[in-house]
Amino acid sequence: MAECLNKLFPACLDYFSMQRSEHLLNNVDMFVADQDNAKIKVNYGHPLFCNHPENVFALKSMVTTFLEYCAPRLSRIPAPTSLYGTLQAQLLDDAVEVVHRELYRRLSMLTFGLDIDFITALSGEMYESSAATNFQLVILPNETALCGVSFDAATRWELKIRNLHAIRKQLNLANHGALAVAPPSVGAGPYPCTLGFINSSEADRFPRFRFVGHMAWEFHVPCASGNTCRMRYWQGHLTLPGNILEKEIFCAVNKIFSSVTQSNRIKDVIVQLLKQNRGAVAVFSKPDVMETEVQRLVRDLQRGIAPVNVIPVAGRPKNLRKAELLEQAENLKRITEIDGAVLIDTNGNCHAFGVILDGECTPQSKGDMSRGARLNSTRAYIGWKRSIHSGPWLGAVISEDGMFDLL
Repeated sequence: MAECLNKLFPACLDYFSMQRSEHLLNNVDMFVADQDNAKIKVNYGHPLFCNHPENVFALKSMVTTFLEYCAPRLSRIPAPTSLYGTLQAQLLDDAVEVVHRELYRRLSMLTFGLDIDFITALSGEMYESSAATNFQLVILPNETALCGVSFDAATRWELKIRNLHAIRKQLNLANHGALAVAPPSVGAGPYPCTLGFINSSEADRFPRFRFVGHMAWEFHVPCASGNTCRMRYWQGHLTLPGNILEKEIFCAVNKIFSSVTQSNRIKDVIVQLLKQNRGAVAVFSKPDVMETEVQRLVRDLQRGIAPVNVIPVAGRPKNLRKAELLEQAENLKRITEIDGAVLIDTNGNCHAFGVILDGECTPQSKGDMSRGARLNSTRAYIGWKRSIHSGPWLGAVISEDGMFDLL
């Protein structure tokens, strides 16, 4: 049974994670059986718990709920080989629904009764054609905790749907600070209400929702480490925090490019792309291979832009001044603002940008209609280049929602 659970869990985690599970799970089993194979336990020594404690808030609840739901059902399956096709898909679908409900319940325990669905509705409410991006809603334990501008009784609004637009206006007026709310006091109504405005430094002392886009928010808690995000909502589902996992990225890259120096440079580029909070596609190969590909794809076929000289976008910090590193990061920012892929060699130099990738679709690069054109076209291109043995290739696809794939 443990084998089946370890097979199913990565697919479940894919739904709840902004990163792909193969780079999170690190080839270590999440579920282990005891000596008599009679009981399954969670491996709390797993690197996902130990190396990334900011994920634990949601992850422990996810793993436990997944185990409690799937284990009894797997025990009724005659043999592990029976777990395939429709049966496996149905079990995963049901497990995702159960875990999703548990994450909502767990989050609600920390918000003093604040309705999570109201937060989602607020993130989707437009004000003068603008989403509530970068505004914050701070949850205070009581009214006396407010250190800022208080509302009088007439301008306090209960957090319920019929007051949604009025609260959205107040959120907008918070400007660079935050809108403070508190649970109802004894004898008051059942809904939390808005209290007033609070500055951002004070807001960091309390649990808070940060709106990051239309129908997208993050839940943050005070934390000395700086990794304050504990859960995200993105257009329909809750996810783990979108943390940048540099160690896992390096390990994945190093499987293709064995040079530590080259792998570090590629990892640095990917980390910079993830920090920019925008979608991007980067393709990596060795300098001589990349030069040949730019000649074919860009100069001959006119499917991108090649600068007169290569553009440095990554380098080892000890060999570069801080100003030069900032210039490299700015180079990468500029070239990824143009639609299309960027072609980067293992020395950290960009050879072309705005590139429209070609390629030949094969069964190995089968499309995934649940994902966008970036992923599917890059997967087909990388698979095709590897099939014709033209050097080591790696594709990095970063979606606007923070998910990334290494191909």
